[in-house]
Amino acid sequence: YQQNPKTYAIVKQLLAEGNAGELQKYFGSRMEFGTAGLRAAMGAGISHMNDLTIIQTTQGFCRYLEKNFSDLKKRGVVIGFDARAHLSSGGSSKRFARLAANTFISQGVPVYLFSDIIPTPFVVGFSIILFYVLHLYIHTNSVRYVALLILRITTQTKSYLLGSSCILCRTSFMSKFTVNLFYFRNINKETNLKFVHTSVHGVGHKFVHLVLLSVVIRALPFKNYLYMHYLSLHTQSKKGITKDKLSQSGVYHKLFIFVKRYLHGEWKVFSGNELGALLGWWIFTCWKNNSRDTRAIKDVYMLSSTVSSKILRAIALKEGFHFEETLTGFKWMGNRAKQLMDQGKAVLFAFEEAIG
Repeated sequence: YQQNPKTYAIVKQLLAEGNAGELQKYFGSRMEFGTAGLRAAMGAGISHMNDLTIIQTTQGFCRYLEKNFSDLKKRGVVIGFDARAHLSSGGSSKRFARLAANTFISQGVPVYLFSDIIPTPFVVGFSIILFYVLHLYIHTNSVRYVALLILRITTQTKSYLLGSSCILCRTSFMSKFTVNLFYFRNINKETNLKFVHTSVHGVGHKFVHLVLLSVVIRALPFKNYLYMHYLSLHTQSKKGITKDKLSQSGVYHKLFIFVKRYLHGEWKVFSGNELGALLGWWIFTCWKNNSRDTRAIKDVYMLSSTVSSKILRAIALKEGFHFEETLTGFKWMGNRAKQLMDQGKAVLFAFEEAIG
């Protein structure tokens, strides 16, 4: 690993200018864990995401895993990356993923590194956490103790080479997903509804396209340079889109759905809670219509986090299945779902209302 010349130049310039204020912003405090993990803007200094802080964070996380999993060097870890990058500091999700991968490899831990940009849920989201746990035997864990271990090794940072010596992670998740969850291909094939999809930063583009093809929905997919505002103002008139459209966030763990109203032509923007209610109701309806044993409902569960609507609880009380509330974040819903599935329960659905 070579010192990042761009972050080095940023700090050198601030020192030359005697800009104590900006230096304080960069080095006055370290990044901290929040409900969504260790997050900060890319840039120089210990308060930002950069080569140094990624290596240090990965070292700390590796120490945590070593202390809690005696067979870590047999299990390994899964690492993915999205399309985000920061030109001025030279940082990117892909670069950080490779640094993290080689940090684990240097400690003798196998790494399953995706070879291309991948949606966040494929690595840490609800469905894929369960997929890896069940099929690759890789677990997800709490991050609070990791912060202490990161601080302990900040003075022991070593150098690592960027490389491609990682094992490429390839799964059959998409095929399992499309086979098990869709029941109405014939109806979809005959619908006159028109859909537009944009994945904003491009991460989810090919995966959504595969899903749409598998369920025989005719959609107009667009690459990352189209945003929802552009879709509503331009695509509607140029492509004759008159009904529905959907969009994913840059890391593909958030879903936005807009539907054009029939009467006055305005676009209805669904909240996460509204989508959770609709999807939960529909998934349960499909399960009920396809279940041969009505007694199985006693083992059916749905989940949502504490910041989300309790609409699923109301549906559960009416229909007879179980609802559970978890802490904020899909890691909590994923872990609880895994526990329930280990007990022979069926977890149909989980959701969280995005806040902030």
